[in-house]
Amino acid sequence: MNEAIQLMLIGMSTVFVVLGIIVLLGRGVISLSNRFEVQVAEKRNVQRHAVSPATLAILSAVVDHESGGRARISKVEPLD
Repeated sequence: MNEAIQLMLIGMSTVFVVLGIIVLLGRGVISLSNRFEVQVAEKRNVQRHAVSPATLAILSAVVDHESGGRARISKVEPLD
């Protein structure tokens, strides 16, 4: 019985350590990628383009039709 508890504790602590390492590495990768992405966006001098009035009218009509008049578009931003 004592051996089983010892084996269980070793297994659980190993899993805890490995998952902790994965979390820390994930946070590090996210931090580095966010820093790199900000620098790339600044170098490109990204500008957002406005959505054309015709596209906005079409989107508004579709949302109005599908929601039965219960929803409205408050903001439209193009994807990069």
